Amino acid sequence: MKFCINNIFLLSLIFGKTVYADLREAKGKVIKDEYIVVYDERHPGVRRRLGGTDSFGTSGGISANLVQSLANEIGKNVGVSSNFKVAGVYANTLVGFNMIGTQNDAEKIAADKYISYVEYNQVVEASQVTWGIDRVDQRDLPLDNTFNPSGNGSGVAAYIIDTGVRTTHEEFAGRSRWGINTSGDSVDEDCNGHGTHVAGTVGGSVYGVAKGVEIIAVKVLQCSGSGSTAGVIAGVDWVAQDAAAQGKPATANMSLGGGFSQASNDAVKALNDSGVPTVVAAGNDNGNACNKSPASEPTAITVGSTTNTDTRSSFSNYGTCVDIFAPGSGITAAWKGSDSDYNTISGTSMASPHVCGGVALLLQAGVAPANIAGEIVSRATSDKVTNPQTGSPNKLLFVGAVGPTNAPTPAPPTPAPTPCVQTTVKVEVTTDNYPAETAWTLTNNCNNILQESQSSFPAASTTYSDELCVSNAAYTFTIKDTWGDGMCCGYGQGSYTLTVDDDILKQGGQFGNAESTTFGICTAPPTLSPVAADDDLADDDEVEEECHSCTDIPTNGMVKKGKTCDTNPKRLNRQCNKNDRWTEKNSCQLSCYKSGNGYLGNNCCLDE
Repeated sequence: MKFCINNIFLLSLIFGKTVYADLREAKGKVIKDEYIVVYDERHPGVRRRLGGTDSFGTSGGISANLVQSLANEIGKNVGVSSNFKVAGVYANTLVGFNMIGTQNDAEKIAADKYISYVEYNQVVEASQVTWGIDRVDQRDLPLDNTFNPSGNGSGVAAYIIDTGVRTTHEEFAGRSRWGINTSGDSVDEDCNGHGTHVAGTVGGSVYGVAKGVEIIAVKVLQCSGSGSTAGVIAGVDWVAQDAAAQGKPATANMSLGGGFSQASNDAVKALNDSGVPTVVAAGNDNGNACNKSPASEPTAITVGSTTNTDTRSSFSNYGTCVDIFAPGSGITAAWKGSDSDYNTISGTSMASPHVCGGVALLLQAGVAPANIAGEIVSRATSDKVTNPQTGSPNKLLFVGAVGPTNAPTPAPPTPAPTPCVQTTVKVEVTTDNYPAETAWTLTNNCNNILQESQSSFPAASTTYSDELCVSNAAYTFTIKDTWGDGMCCGYGQGSYTLTVDDDILKQGGQFGNAESTTFGICTAPPTLSPVAADDDLADDDEVEEECHSCTDIPTNGMVKKGKTCDTNPKRLNRQCNKNDRWTEKNSCQLSCYKSGNGYLGNNCCLDE
């Protein structure tokens, strides 16, 4: 979908090692003396204390009381100051806690063996600066003053992670409810207006994209329109739990952002991976969205803003972390003043809910959550956005009936695939809960060349298939797990299948660091053209006699039936080394001894 490279060091905690986390550098506005602490869920001690399962941290099965108890225990063990306090816990997306304390306290906590990382709590703000829905149901300008989407989002829940929502507004007509307030202000209403406006664009009956969707208010920002990373993560954590409990298709919108936060990104990834496609605003800095969170999270759908002329809004962030553009300048939607109040504002915050509404339509149509991001982008209208900026995709949201505006020129017929006339190798991998740890290689043993490889699979519990057509030779297939615990069954039900020419050679998943399977044979080296000079064949009769006897003794000249055997060391290494047998009627086997390889197989030349 998208890729954003960040300066994040990777930490591994292998039992017996003493490599622990550090306090990560803040990328945005820091909230004094507050930190986000994330447990290392791979550590057996953490899993034992918290009772984790294969779906550790994503199923709601972790007790919040146990999370807090372990936090207090760690604080006591490392000797934190009297300022230390657990301000909140996370048990559904991240597994960890929000702590209050000194920087020295945070550094001590980070050094504990049970901790994956610690980062500063940061300020998160709403992204602020209707023609919008009119634009997204048609491929081209001018606007036609109608809105004809492909559905209405009925049966789908949309979680608005924002300043709250005026749930009684006429735009929602009994389709909204209050979820939770994790902003810290204890005011269970939208006293800012931003969240209500976003909800109105997602699912308002007049100004909304998905006019039948259920709206759930998740307040993570206070009346000022700002909040904290800790509050946002707590809201995301609740959404994962509630969506699982409700058991209906769901999406989430986050029209907010702050400096880069790995904790924020990890929480959003976990929410998305739990089956709740999450849409986020790119931000309003006219800069690189990859510097912001959650805009930089690859699994989220990150949205830039356009004007009513299809130009990128001057404030909109851009770059490789943006997935799609949508209308965001001068958008009218519901407001907080009364149940009939409306307002017109601008921002990527206004663009994001257009896409969230589009996601609701796709979920209603039965598109699987794992396929939503690809589907929303594939349906978008290409090459309409003026000045999208370097790295940005030129894709504009489209929620109308799928089909091109103009009939395309028919493409030439695709030729039938050429059948594989040599060896067909199929590799099927079903990932466990940690797909990035899995990799495989296929090496040609006859020339020691890596034939093919795959690594860092992107999604958990997903099946990936590769089919290769390779030359007839000897190969070694190796499946690897960088953590050293295989693919099954401690952290998910991963597995792999190796098939060669429709025969299953190997299936499994329970191994340590690696498991290898060897198959095939190396063909005999080609012989050279007949030697014309009689002198070169002076010992021909003697060689013939020796070649027909079983011997480990190298012979000089090695000629049979007028053909000189190959004695080039490099070619012999490729052809002879590691062979387990010779092909039929190979008349130059003893060349392997000539090169000094010490071939241990059947070393007799075969009679004609």
